[in-house]
Parts: sequence; structure tokens; C-alpha cells
Amino acid sequence: MSFQARNSRAIGAEAPSDAVRVGAWLFDPAVVSAWQSVLAAAVAAARPVAGIEPGIPLDGVRAALRGCEPPLPAEVPDDALAGALVRPPLAVRAGRVVDTRQAQDLPAPVAAAVRALADELGPDPFAAPPADRLAALGLGRRELAAAERAGAVLRVADGVVLLPDAVDRARAVLAVLPQPFTTSEARQALGTSRRVAIPLLEMLDRRHVTTRLPDDRRTVQRP
Repeated sequence: MSFQARNSRAIGAEAPSDAVRVGAWLFDPAVVSAWQSVLAAAVAAARPVAGIEPGIPLDGVRAALRGCEPPLPAEVPDDALAGALVRPPLAVRAGRVVDTRQAQDLPAPVAAAVRALADELGPDPFAAPPADRLAALGLGRRELAAAERAGAVLRVADGVVLLPDAVDRARAVLAVLPQPFTTSEARQALGTSRRVAIPLLEMLDRRHVTTRLPDDRRTVQRP
């Protein structure tokens, strides 16, 4: 099942409550899950190229899904597609979809700790664990520094650590909110706390993903 949200409203159709929004489109969650599996297999099968991050480029996601049923509508934007399909342990890094478990140049214990973090953030990607939980996962200050240098984690602020695709995923979530939106609306949409939401929004501002307005509301910039 797939249809455009705006068209469904025009004809008076009710979208299923579990439909997955991808840009202006709504999809059956089983379809999205199948696409995620195909993408994960494509990333795993990608041949490493010397000097280039492993995985596949963002513009290769559509190619990886070619031949899937139902076909992916051409009108779905690339950023919305990545936001919907890239889930831990996959992440978007340096314009590529990569498996964070394949992070290069990480000692085995640190790589294992990053995998544990990815598993924990899977259902709640913006629920950054507190420092004591990071330590329990094996990510103390040294390990976090090594993981950050390797691009395996994103340090949003001191004590706020997420996966590398957090910025792209936050953009996808916030882009479907009525614009402009408040900090409280962003926090609720992201499913996180103010401890995480405020520094994450400030990072989005710095990276020109969002624009902060004089009344402290924000809008998502067009990519």
C-alpha cells in the first residue's frame, strides 16, 4: 500500500494508523521493512574501495531498491527516503549509507561498545544514554573519543551521544511538522528529553538544517 498523504485527504480516505510517512507519501510498514532489509543487504554486499568509506552512496539507495515491489515513487525526496530507511546499525555518514558495526580503525572492544549503543538506540534513536549508561556499555571518555574520531558516534554535546545519522534523521522527523515549530513540539516529535533536544536543535542550526526565528521557533531548511 502506498499513496500520497495530501491526495488521501482530498478524496476523504483515512490512512491506517501504522502507515509510515516518507516525505509526502504514506507506506505500509511491511513495505518499508522490506525495503530496509534490501538496503541493509546492499550495504553489506558493497565492495570496499581504498580511501573511501564503506557502504553505498546516498544516490545509490534508489538503485539498491530497483526491482522492489511495490516500486519506490520517483517523487520521494532523497533526504526523506534516507530518513525512513536508514536504521541502526546503518547510518548516513559523509554522504554514504554505512554499517556502523564496520567502523574502521576501532579497537575490537570499542567497536563492540558502539554496536551495543546502536542496539540500544534502535527503538529510540534520540534517547541519548546518560554518562553512567554509556560507561556500562563500554564507552568511557577514551572509548568515546576514539569512536568519535572514527565517525562511529556523534557527540552532540558533552554527555549527549547519538549515532552518526542523527542529524539526517532529525531533519526527516522535523520536516513533516507544521512549520515553524517550537522546541517543545520538536522534542515531542523526536521522542526525547530537553537534555537532548536543545543541544541537538542548536547543532541543526549550526549545520543550517534548521533556521531559528526571532520568536525562538524554527523551520527546516530545504536541502
